[in-house]
Amino acid sequence: MLYEIDQQDVVTKVDEAWDAFAQENRADHLVGAGVVGSSLWRHIRQPETKQLYKELLRRVRKFQTSACLPFRCDSAAERRFLELHIEPLGASQVRFVSTTTRIEARDPVALFDWETPRTADLLLVCGWCKKIQLFDDSWVEVEAAVRSLRLFDAALPELTHGLCAHCFQQATLALPPKRGAPT
Repeated sequence: MLYEIDQQDVVTKVDEAWDAFAQENRADHLVGAGVVGSSLWRHIRQPETKQLYKELLRRVRKFQTSACLPFRCDSAAERRFLELHIEPLGASQVRFVSTTTRIEARDPVALFDWETPRTADLLLVCGWCKKIQLFDDSWVEVEAAVRSLRLFDAALPELTHGLCAHCFQQATLALPPKRGAPT
């Protein structure tokens, strides 16, 4: 899956694989026409994730070097492991390419089923590893969170995305080096 942004961080291109993935995941609002021409920041709302992306873009553009980060994009019935490659294109344009590295089937988890009715309550999920933050600030896999938070029969909370400390640290390590930093 591929998307590109211009120097003002406006999405200028998505490929057919992007559109197919959006349709397979019932995210028709993310099909090409719904994304192209919009700001990248319209689609990244959580402060930690936005901060990470801004730093990634700053360094990729400044040093004209690529970055590669592992992440997950789970569905209700699958754990999907991907890599995000971020490459400079010149004129401050940037290309993002996501590649699936493996998929693991699992028993469906209603918490990740977007058709499940939701309450107004919010539950924080890491945008990179898909772990859920518990009330004690620990992060656990979705199945453990369902058990721990007793999310079996009640209406489920809305999910919001952020970054757990581990993923933030891992992503920061994958950043191209700052000027003057040892390589």
